[in-house]
Amino acid sequence: MANRKISKILGNILEHFKEYMRNYAQYFGYLATEKSVKVTAYVLSNFIVALAVGLFLNIIVIALAFYFGYIYDAIESSLLFLAIFYFVLILILILFRRPLIQKPIQKQMLGFIFTDWNKED
Repeated sequence: MANRKISKILGNILEHFKEYMRNYAQYFGYLATEKSVKVTAYVLSNFIVALAVGLFLNIIVIALAFYFGYIYDAIESSLLFLAIFYFVLILILILFRRPLIQKPIQKQMLGFIFTDWNKED
């Protein structure tokens, strides 16, 4: 008789534990989904801003090229000068991409993923 009560109590405890573990796993699934949505929103918003800034800078550079071409009466030379400037800038970014680009992005992404879940936005 006592064995049946103990096995019934243990069975109930086991069922509650299984339900708890299912809920716990589901919670972490929701938490992972929330984090991935935040990271995706961050990446997309920064991409859109970078695209807009890039478009603005391209228009400014073209205007500068035509302005320098008008001043020095050589549009081709001013375009070549600006192309060389961009080439040097791209080389610098390629050579220093890890400290200038990758590390800050990784820090920001890891900050999103590993923030305390109790904090409110």
